[in-house]
Amino acid sequence: MKLTIKFFRPLNKIFWLPLLILAQVSFGQNYTSTNSGPWTTAANWNNTSGWGGATPPLTYTSGTINVNHNMTLASAASFGGTGFNVASGASITTSANFTFSNGTANVNGNISVSGNFTVSNGTTNIYGTVSTTGNFAVSGGATVNVYGTLIIAGNASLNANLRVHPGGKVIVEGSVTVVSSTYLTIGTAVAPPPYADMIIHQNLVQQSSGDVTINRNGRLAVFGNVTDSGGGGTFIQVNNGGQAYVHGNITYSGGGSSIQNNNTTNPYGLYVNGTATSSGGGGSVTANMGDQQTMKNTNPDFFTWVASQPNSPMPVTLLYFQIEKIDKGSVQLAWATTMEQDFNYFEIERSTNGMDFISIGKMAGAGYNTETIQPYGFTDSNPVMGSNYYRLKAVDLDGSFEYFNIVFAQIKTDKQLSIYPNPSDGDRVVIQLNFEPLQIAKIQVSDLTGAVVAEAMVTGMEVEFEFSNQLKPGIYMVSYYSLGFKHTERMLVRN
Repeated sequence: MKLTIKFFRPLNKIFWLPLLILAQVSFGQNYTSTNSGPWTTAANWNNTSGWGGATPPLTYTSGTINVNHNMTLASAASFGGTGFNVASGASITTSANFTFSNGTANVNGNISVSGNFTVSNGTTNIYGTVSTTGNFAVSGGATVNVYGTLIIAGNASLNANLRVHPGGKVIVEGSVTVVSSTYLTIGTAVAPPPYADMIIHQNLVQQSSGDVTINRNGRLAVFGNVTDSGGGGTFIQVNNGGQAYVHGNITYSGGGSSIQNNNTTNPYGLYVNGTATSSGGGGSVTANMGDQQTMKNTNPDFFTWVASQPNSPMPVTLLYFQIEKIDKGSVQLAWATTMEQDFNYFEIERSTNGMDFISIGKMAGAGYNTETIQPYGFTDSNPVMGSNYYRLKAVDLDGSFEYFNIVFAQIKTDKQLSIYPNPSDGDRVVIQLNFEPLQIAKIQVSDLTGAVVAEAMVTGMEVEFEFSNQLKPGIYMVSYYSLGFKHTERMLVRN
């Protein structure tokens, strides 16, 4: 038997290069930031995988990136590795388009995109804040979960799942288009708070049965219209506890499209300021629906939330109106607005019976249009003895006005009369009572000798004297007379 042994030369190193590249791609490259600064600066990164470049490539397909610092990007980037993590307190600021193309991204810090933000696959969890100056798109079986804040300056296109969770908030300054399935879900079945919020400043468009669901802790505000594309089976569904407001109209034309509200008690949960129609065959519109006034009357908390959003279409929105403090001789009123649109001024009115009001003051609004909380205060230095009812009259620039709620103050004090100005110049004086006068009552002004220099019957809580002959300097007595009551105060005249 003959044994033959053959020796082979080692492979040329040129054949090892593709294998090395394959290993790098297959096993991924892992990076962790070490300093804040430009993304492409090697000193800002630690490559923990031991191979690959010194910085994470801008087209990234495998491995994990951990951002623990504040990084800046100047070029478009697409990340699709196993994991992408932005730590709490860390940030990414980019001046170009930004994409998550695969894997799982956890954003605990902030991402600011000056361009378009796209999620084309995988799962993106937003716990911090993500903002984009351009458009936002979800596609390819991706899921975006919002537990923090997502701000979109442009439009949003949902060809895959966008889910707003309790404590999360999505603000879209443009329009939202939902395509082909129930890709927009706001809230969960858990009782609030916290709420899951979404605000759409323009329109909500549902294409090819692109459906929308608002669950128990969900709140949706659409400042424009809600429409379908004519495709059948489209629905917007407000489940029990959910709340939705549409400032414009809901108009469905596809067959079988439905507007559903599963709330069983007031508040109604679904409010449409315009009209709601489903004209396609087999379409349906819930009867359990209110308008803006219904929302204001029956669900003031939700009304206040809608009105407090930036650029809300609501007019002046009152956050509160209350008695701040009652002293023996004054009542301090306090109120605040969350928004003022085309607003001019407030008029403060008082009544002793809750029906007949007089104006006791005027206060200018905070500005032509404001969208932040504006506090106000007013002191009634001469409340009446007994019952005092106060209300606010809000007057717009065009002269239209509305009244807000009435508040009540009970003043326990003695009957008093006030004189102003005091000292007087002897030409004019006003006497104000802190109580409603009886039917038969008069006021006399006399000098120290007892000579009456002026006299008038009292028909209201304020009496004005204009002296035809200017009073001489000195001390005068101002006396109030009625059945069972007399009161006198001194007045000083200086010329």
